[in-house]
Amino acid sequence: MIFESWSRFVARLRALQGAGLADWARRRRRTSLVLLALASVAGLALLAQSLSPRAQSGLTTGGLFEFTCYHEVAHQWFGAYFQCSGRFDDALRELKRAQELDPLSPIISVGVALEYLSKHDSNSAIEQCQRVIELDSSIHGAHHNLGFAYLQQHRYEEAIAELQKAVELSGRISLNLASLGYCYALAGKRAEALAIIKELEERHARGQATGLQLATVYAGLGDKDHAFAWLEKDFQQHTSGLLSVVWWLPLEDLHSDARYADLIRRMGLQ
Repeated sequence: MIFESWSRFVARLRALQGAGLADWARRRRRTSLVLLALASVAGLALLAQSLSPRAQSGLTTGGLFEFTCYHEVAHQWFGAYFQCSGRFDDALRELKRAQELDPLSPIISVGVALEYLSKHDSNSAIEQCQRVIELDSSIHGAHHNLGFAYLQQHRYEEAIAELQKAVELSGRISLNLASLGYCYALAGKRAEALAIIKELEERHARGQATGLQLATVYAGLGDKDHAFAWLEKDFQQHTSGLLSVVWWLPLEDLHSDARYADLIRRMGLQ
């Protein structure tokens, strides 16, 4: 399984820290090594719940965090790590720190909006997204998260309009398409949601969509059986994107189902 390789990644990361490279980089501020460390932090976002509490503590007390604490991208990826762990308060804290270091970064601001959405603070999410759109209306992630914020407020037509923009601006990527299908489903536009399911199924057959994306639309339709069937396909195919099941907003209603607990147990996330 793909998840079995995580322990080897941790071992390589610890070897990197033990080699004294952090001190070397701190003295010289070499960009290449900073980027190497940040890539490791990105990997840690995928490790998330597979680590023991003691191991998690080690990531944020000295070592790698001390090495990268002056760089906004480090805080951004530690925010992603906490997001994958379901620790939304910690994730928001890290992303807000990243935003302080780089207040004009649209990627960071979109991430901050996502954390507010995870905490169901839709008003703050709207404020973040609108600020990004005012600076650059072509950022599809801002329209995507703004659509979800409107969706949390049951403003369905506005949500659909924003998610349609996200689909268009992104070149119709499968993630945004799935989110639009989910929105259609909640808005009672069943035919439109089913049309997106058909398109995603065709993409899945070509390796261009994931089971989680199809599960997203089925969850909106209230069809938990099909949603879990597609999540199981991702599990059997070792699809890395399945890690998002822990925090992906459209799947929140699945968390109370015994099949969800079984899935994350088998993934090693429990």
